Amino acid sequence: MILNRNSFIANEAGNGGALRTADLRLTLADNLFSGNAAEVRGGALYHLLSSETHQIDGEMRGNTFHQQHLTGSDPLRNGRTLWLQIDSTQSPRWVMLGNLFAPAIDLPPDLEECVRAGSTLVPTSWDNLSPDAACLWHNPGNDILADPMVATSASGHALHPLQVLPQSGSPAIDGWPTGACTSHMDLLGNPRPLDGDGDGEAHCDIGAFELSAAGTDLIFADGFE
Repeated sequence: MILNRNSFIANEAGNGGALRTADLRLTLADNLFSGNAAEVRGGALYHLLSSETHQIDGEMRGNTFHQQHLTGSDPLRNGRTLWLQIDSTQSPRWVMLGNLFAPAIDLPPDLEECVRAGSTLVPTSWDNLSPDAACLWHNPGNDILADPMVATSASGHALHPLQVLPQSGSPAIDGWPTGACTSHMDLLGNPRPLDGDGDGEAHCDIGAFELSAAGTDLIFADGFE
């Protein structure tokens, strides 16, 4: 399953508030998950690989995860944003690149924002940004443990009405180096990479949204007038 440039906003479910998947190859690219809620596990995503399948790889790149919720009282509830459960017999290749996590601030102390359960698999993880180390599975290694400094606003886009944009000084801006960035278009259709910090070098922004440098008109960013 390939999900590219989708907005998952204010959905609710028992497990996987926005998305629940099992025993399939999953690729998530340039998507926004905002304000989704699960009763038990995975406000944004609940993904399961059981012992009944062959090795199935997965990839998450350039997604923004913004303020998911857990609404139930089940003592097993956990993984407010992500729940990735891989059977201990599995050893898939799981890649996480350039994802931005901006969780709500009221996580109870006995819960985790992101959970990897079952297998001892350590994903290939580069240039992800989160204030919570639980979502940076290299702890943080090749990732960035910091406040993403984002703000929400209306985008004016018919299909993607909400944008969650890094603000001035955010480590997300040009934080995903061009050599590692595998995305060429953001959620709203803006090209990647652009020079978001105005230093003369274009790199991708971490997450689903690409900013232009001050004074750059995105309408003409592809060179056509």
